Amino acid sequence: MGQKGVDKAIVDSQLEELRKSYSEAEVVKRIAKDKLDRLKGLEPGRARARVYGYLSRRGFSPEIISDCLSQSTHES
Repeated sequence: MGQKGVDKAIVDSQLEELRKSYSEAEVVKRIAKDKLDRLKGLEPGRARARVYGYLSRRGFSPEIISDCLSQSTHES
C-alpha cells in the first residue's frame, strides 16, 4: 500500500483494527464445519485429516485447527 502512496501510519492503524476484530478460531470453525459436512461419506478420521490438511495449507495455526477439529468431533 505504501507503494500506492498510502501513508504508513494509516495502513498500520487499519491493520491493527483488523487484527483486533479477526478471530482465527471462528474462521477455522466455520470452514471446518462446512468441509466436514461435505465429507460426510468418508470415515471420520479420514475426513478430519483432509480438513486439517486443507486448513494448514491455507496458513492457519496447527494448534487452532486441532482444537477446532476436536471440538467439532465432540459436538457431533
